[in-house]
Parts: sequence; C-alpha cells; structure tokens
Amino acid sequence: MDEIEKKNTRFLVSKRGKPKIIMLSVTDYLKHILKEDELLTEVCYDFSIKPKNTVSI
Repeated sequence: MDEIEKKNTRFLVSKRGKPKIIMLSVTDYLKHILKEDELLTEVCYDFSIKPKNTVSI
C-alpha cells in the first residue's frame, strides 16, 4: 500500500485468471478517474445559488 500511495502505482488483482479489483491511491482516483465535467460543475453551482422553487423562462 505504501508504493500505491507514494508512487501512484496501480495493481490489478485477479482470481483464477479473471480481473477482480484495481488498487490505486485516492489521489490517483480523484485526479484521473473522477473527473468532473466543467459544464456539469457550472450547472450544479448555478442551481445551488438560485431558489429551487421558481421556474425561469
């Protein structure tokens, strides 16, 4: 686990020749796997600052 955290190494763990899990650091996950689309971020931010019980036309 130290190597995964410090070097951002990924390990594929298999069972009976079939891949089961991928081990990676939280930093690596957040940086490469869990990317937020800029438009989605803007829409979520815009929605959170507007009143939610009104309809705009």
